[in-house]
Amino acid sequence: MSRVMMMLATAIWLMGCGSTTVVDSGPDEDIASDVTADAGDSSGGDTTSEVDTATDAAVTPDVTPEDSGSPSDTASCDTVGCPCGAASVCTNDLVCADGACCAPTCDGKECGDDGCGGTCGACEDDLGCNDLGSCMICEPNVSVCVGNSTSTCNNQGDGYSGVPFDCADLPDTPDCEDGACVCSPDCAGKTCGDDGCGGTCGTCDESTETCLEGQCACAPQCDGLDCGPDGCGATCGECKSGVCNEGLCESPAQPTGETCDSPYEIESLPFNLSQASTSKATDDELYECLGLDEPVGDLALGFGPDEVYAVEIPSPGMLSVGFSTWSDLGDSDWPMMVYLRSNCLETCSTYMGMAVVNQSAILKMPVGKAETVYIIVDGVGPDDAGTYNLNVTFTED
Repeated sequence: MSRVMMMLATAIWLMGCGSTTVVDSGPDEDIASDVTADAGDSSGGDTTSEVDTATDAAVTPDVTPEDSGSPSDTASCDTVGCPCGAASVCTNDLVCADGACCAPTCDGKECGDDGCGGTCGACEDDLGCNDLGSCMICEPNVSVCVGNSTSTCNNQGDGYSGVPFDCADLPDTPDCEDGACVCSPDCAGKTCGDDGCGGTCGTCDESTETCLEGQCACAPQCDGLDCGPDGCGATCGECKSGVCNEGLCESPAQPTGETCDSPYEIESLPFNLSQASTSKATDDELYECLGLDEPVGDLALGFGPDEVYAVEIPSPGMLSVGFSTWSDLGDSDWPMMVYLRSNCLETCSTYMGMAVVNQSAILKMPVGKAETVYIIVDGVGPDDAGTYNLNVTFTED
């Protein structure tokens, strides 16, 4: 620009001196060589100026954009507060804010305003940024879990205050949840039963099921039953004796003559029986008034197989019971005993008398009233059994 102005000034000066100036429109480096001065008429009167151009324009210099002073040329600013915009840019890490260069302040910050309308960073979670420019990790002043320990979030929400407490040190509440030590129910693999925290892992149908080791299983239906199917493939029990009848054990009907409760009935007197036998009987009755629970040496009464007879005595009188071990079967002379009882109660007061023989004897017993008398034919010892004869008579007073 300055160079062009200089050439124009020179041309004007030459015209004033009565010379002829020619300006060629070629490259500016040829301008100096194209300017000629007509010095031959320097003393004359008229001066003629001629400008030879490619166009009718007065002067059109050839210049490059960098010298033209176009609007693309901008200034730079490295000072806080200096104006900035389209004609001036901020440098040295300054940013343009509201038309002035501004220095962002983010030292020690990870989020929040940088002071120049920008931000120092963004927080990943939803808790946001606190006033100190730190991303909050917890709600301020709220109890929280740090791992499995309880702690308290500080006032700014970017750390913890106090000393954490490990919930694992509490057997009843070993797990941290929502800032508190709690008991975590354990129902893994369970459908029912205790969850370990006072609750339940589920319930079973009480009418048909029961909880067994955390699983609902068939509940045996044995209430009020002694035996029979339990409804689950097993039984409610077995009868030690007798038979199971609709879940109840019932004693088998005692063979007639085996016990005081099921005696042979003597329907009329006198009564005579020949060659009966205790060989297939069982030991159901015992003469207990000697205080013996089992045979002691040679002293044993009523420990053999036995049979029982009952006779109705109509009035006071004398009852005679004759018995013998003789028979034509060849098994005579076995230790036989006979004793009388007034009822089936197991007390000595019920015994009316007894006799022991090897061959024959008669047991006479006064009866003071009308009653049933039980006649027991027994063996003295456990192995004493055999054939016997029995004769019963009664004489009223």
